[in-house]
Amino acid sequence: EIGQQVKELLKETYDIDATFINARFAKPLDTDMLNEAASSHKLVVTMEDNVYQGGFGQQVSSWIQKNALDAKVINIAIPDQFIEHGGVDQLYKKLGMDAECVVKKVAEALQL
Repeated sequence: EIGQQVKELLKETYDIDATFINARFAKPLDTDMLNEAASSHKLVVTMEDNVYQGGFGQQVSSWIQKNALDAKVINIAIPDQFIEHGGVDQLYKKLGMDAECVVKKVAEALQL
């Protein structure tokens, strides 16, 4: 799973002990979990095999902003555009959704 790979790469590369939460459903939004994650982390990263608009990442961003929680959010999702056919790994890499690209985005957001 990409999320677990990101967690391991962050530890190996930057000695960041990231928390990985597998949100198994988008609705209803687990607001208790979100409040806890946003209050104990500087950065919340959502990753979904879906478009951002109307998806889980947009809900998380909206909740954090609405509740003035002090955490930056990065949303990793499929862009709302035509995506060519290809293998999943190949497409994730092309779309910046593979583990290495996500780690790079996290490092940039944390200014590492």
